[in-house]
Amino acid sequence: MTADLIIGSLATVISCILLLPQIARLLRTGRTEGVSPVWAALGTVVNGGWLVFVIAERLWVPIISIVGTGAGFGLTFGLLHRKGADVGRGLGVGGAVIVVLVAVGGLSGWAVLGTSLALANIVQFFPSVATAWRTYAPVGLSPVTWMLMLAETAGWTAYGVLVDQMPIVLYGLSGLVASMLMLTRIWITRARDSTRVSDRLSATDCQCRYIYCGLQQVTSSTIQFLDNRHAHHGHHKYTGLIGFDAGTWKPVRATGVAQTP
Repeated sequence: MTADLIIGSLATVISCILLLPQIARLLRTGRTEGVSPVWAALGTVVNGGWLVFVIAERLWVPIISIVGTGAGFGLTFGLLHRKGADVGRGLGVGGAVIVVLVAVGGLSGWAVLGTSLALANIVQFFPSVATAWRTYAPVGLSPVTWMLMLAETAGWTAYGVLVDQMPIVLYGLSGLVASMLMLTRIWITRARDSTRVSDRLSATDCQCRYIYCGLQQVTSSTIQFLDNRHAHHGHHKYTGLIGFDAGTWKPVRATGVAQTP
């Protein structure tokens, strides 16, 4: 067996299982904090594009990996929707990327499509990193998935170099950077849990913005919510919605009445 076949085969095995820990975590805990629906939607769409590309280029080694990964992203997206995450933006971005990729493939050929897919992969990783770093306690993320992603993208980087396919190399490098950023965020927030926040401070200890009390939206100045979905839709799961001050990250709790705008 040649080196490219060995490395490609190992990367294929990892690709087929890398999303299983994330899916298992969503099923087990129902927690979606830190998991980006846009990332899952783009992963589904982009892997569909890669499938078309590798078939056209007769690169048979990655096919199983692409199908398995695409199915994993699709299932992750479905679970996020089922668990109550806001998936509207993911649907919109995914649809827009499909239109762009079809246009590029039809007008510019396979080589340009491959480069576009590599760029789409970079775009795909950005929402996951942005969501994880924006979320105070990204407890929905599976660290095992991102460890596997690190190994998988390292493998595809090497494979792309061996078969002289720059789009695959670009995908691998972007995945390596994203995986390291995700694992760093998971590590530094490992002790945080958005459902177990100290209530030693009341809402009067700092200025707050977008606090939902009962059925009334009230505002003041600068809060960062732990659960942006609840904040955006105004779900009233808590008597006082718990959050953190955006400047100091001290815990704050809306204990009743806050000043209206």
